[in-house]
This record gives sequence, structure tokens and C-alpha cells, in this order.
Amino acid sequence: ENLAYGLEKGAKNLHLQLAYIEALLCQDRFAEAEEAFGKVEKLAEYPSAAAFIEARLALSKADTSQAIEILSRTFEENPLAREAVLALAGIFDSQGDAYAGGALLSEALAYNAYNPDMWAAYARFAEATDAEEDAQYAVLQALELAYSAAQRQRFADEFSRWLSPRE
Repeated sequence: ENLAYGLEKGAKNLHLQLAYIEALLCQDRFAEAEEAFGKVEKLAEYPSAAAFIEARLALSKADTSQAIEILSRTFEENPLAREAVLALAGIFDSQGDAYAGGALLSEALAYNAYNPDMWAAYARFAEATDAEEDAQYAVLQALELAYSAAQRQRFADEFSRWLSPRE
């Protein structure tokens, strides 16, 4: 509602338009999001954001192949596009392809080794492929780089099995 009001006042504000579309996607209002996305001008100014929305719209239509293509291209063009990396990893996870997800995150971490969310995602994939040492290292990195105490606690809760002494 607030974003809709903001768009009434500043209809051409690109940040508001993208935030509004994201809000619609979060509410599973895909048809409205797609309509709003079609009206956005100057998307070239924010290619990663546009690609992420485009991929989410593809996923809403169960077009996983198109979403993977969009997100892969985005990652190739901008390896620091965290949202694209995590979304693509999420697709690999939903497909049960832990090796592809782990490889993607390993490559992404070479470009952005200071992102706790990517380290946590990598830990999940490493665990799924029985790479215990990698998983434990990734958990420690995620904890060390956490943005807040709340995020650190979420990681500690999720990965408590890696933080206690092993026999």
C-alpha cells in the first residue's frame, strides 16, 4: 500500500517501481508483478535487479530453464550479484543438484568472500555432498562475517551440529 501510494506521487521513480514489483512477488501476485514489470522504463540502469525479477517471474510460470538461463547470465555478467547467485543456488537445491549448487557458490565466493549468506549456502551444499571440512569452514566464515547478532544466532542455530565438538 505504501509503495503504491509512493508510485502515485513518483510514478517514474525506478527504485519505487522495482520495490513495488518485489513486494508483489513476495505476495505471490505474479500477474500484477508481470504487468508492472512491463511498464518499467530504464531497466538497463539496474540489470541485476531486472534479471532477478525476470527470473522470479519465469519461476512463477514453472519455467525453471529460463530462470536458470537468466540467473546464470546475470552471474557471468556480474559475479557480485548476490541475489542472482543465491536464487540460482536455490534452484539447484530444489532440483537436488548439490554439486552444481556447491560449484556455483565456490565460484561466487572467489569474487565475494565477505558475504555471510553465500558462506551459509555453501555450507549447506558442502554438507549435502559430504564435504565435511568445507562445510565446517563455511559455517565458521558465515558466523564470522554475520551482519548482526541476530543473523549470527540464526547461523549458530542452523549449524549447531558443526559447532559442537565431534567424536
